[in-house]
Order: sequence, then structure tokens, then C-alpha cells
Amino acid sequence: MAFRDPFSRISLRAFVFWFTGGITAISFVLMFTNFDKQPPQIYRHKLTNHTKDSSFTVPSFKVKKGTLYQIRVENKEVLSSWMVAGMSLLDGDDQVINEKEMEFWHESGYDSDGAWSEGDYVDRFNFKASKDGELSAEIYWLESNNVIPQSHIFTFQVSKTGTNLIADYFQNLFIVFLMITIFVMFFWRK
Repeated sequence: MAFRDPFSRISLRAFVFWFTGGITAISFVLMFTNFDKQPPQIYRHKLTNHTKDSSFTVPSFKVKKGTLYQIRVENKEVLSSWMVAGMSLLDGDDQVINEKEMEFWHESGYDSDGAWSEGDYVDRFNFKASKDGELSAEIYWLESNNVIPQSHIFTFQVSKTGTNLIADYFQNLFIVFLMITIFVMFFWRK
């Protein structure tokens, strides 16, 4: 008995429809099965440069070995200036396991096109936990362009990032193939 191609009787339109529809359905399912249902841990605190040693410690958070995490630090109170803060990631014994400098800035002005404004208010830091346990972070003032004492409210957020990246990937894949499937269904005529 000779081999018989199962797709020999199917039209190109039907094949593209079933192929893109199948990928759309699979990516829709994977988008929700890989979504991290655990909400991020958020902590807000005021940081000032009124004293020479201005810092605050974030409450500890649990990590699992081999899991990817993202720390997001936000400072939206920088207006027409810049400031640099440091962050130390600490283990359970208060030993520094990683450090990062974060620069936040804002500029605004006028030119021939009118008013403009731009800035960088958020810094992200990804890391992979090397062991199970609890970590914390210390955020401290490094420098700024103002000599007047300032205070800024920082938002510190920790979340698992590996599964969120996968869910985002499948969400984008779902959207693309859904649009292709809709095009094949309604606009591609024989």
C-alpha cells in the first residue's frame, strides 16, 4: 500500500485556517497555564538626604532556588533634576549578595515644537535565586544635583519573572495568530 498524503485533498485556505487556528488555541491555553497567579510584593518608603546616612531596608521576601525574580524600583518624585540611589540585595545574614546603582531623572523645557518633558523613573533588576531562603534589600541615597534637602518616595516591587515572560510571549503569539485566523476566515476567498 502506497503512502497517501493526508493533506492532498485539503485546500490551501483550509490548511492555513486549521494551522493558524490550532496555534491560536494552543497559545491561548499556554498563556493561562504559565501565568503567575502570585501577586507581586510591593513596599513604599520615603528616602531623604537630610542626614548623611539616609537609607531604608525593605522587609524580607521569600525566594526559591532556580526561580527568576524581578525587582522594580520606582521614583516618580524627581522633577527637573536627577538623583542616584543604590540598592544592596541582602541574604538572611545581612550579607550583600548583589548591588546596583539606580539613576532617576526628569527634564523638561520648551523648543520650537512647544513644551517637552522626559525622564526615567523606573529601574528593573532581574536575578535568579541561588538557594531557598529569605532576602531583603537596602536602598540608600548616593547623590543628586540639588543641594537643598530632598525627600523621595520609592516603590519597591518583587515578582517572579520567568513565568510572566512566558505568559507574555504566548499572549503576543495568541494575538498574532488570532488576527491571521480572522483574516483567513473572513477575507480570504477561494
